[in-house]
Amino acid sequence: MPTERSTPRSTPDNSRTASSSERRSVGDRIKQRITAGVGTQKDRAVEGLMNVASAVRRMSEPLQGQPYEPAIKYVNTAAERVEQAAMYLRQHEVNEVVDDIRAAARRRPAVFIGAGLLAGAIAGRFLKSTNRA
Repeated sequence: MPTERSTPRSTPDNSRTASSSERRSVGDRIKQRITAGVGTQKDRAVEGLMNVASAVRRMSEPLQGQPYEPAIKYVNTAAERVEQAAMYLRQHEVNEVVDDIRAAARRRPAVFIGAGLLAGAIAGRFLKSTNRA
């Protein structure tokens, strides 16, 4: 009488478990890569914002003098706000920043849209001027 060899069989439950853990593993690796890339982009954004703040401050230097004092105050305030934004980005994780932006957009949608339009216009002007240089 021939003996049957016992071979491990793959049951549907085992293959589902293996497939599920493989998907989780792949998902975790993708998430790590994205997080690392976003972190790098965040660091670049912080550096860029600090450069913008410095450039804004330099813009006010030639304006030193009495007739331009109010304008200088606004320019310096703008530079301080840009630095604050850079420090906020540096100190917070990306998901915290996104959550805060979403909350602000829900509280004041018109201000959020207006700020987005203004930021886009400023960025467009800045990019145009850097292409000419």
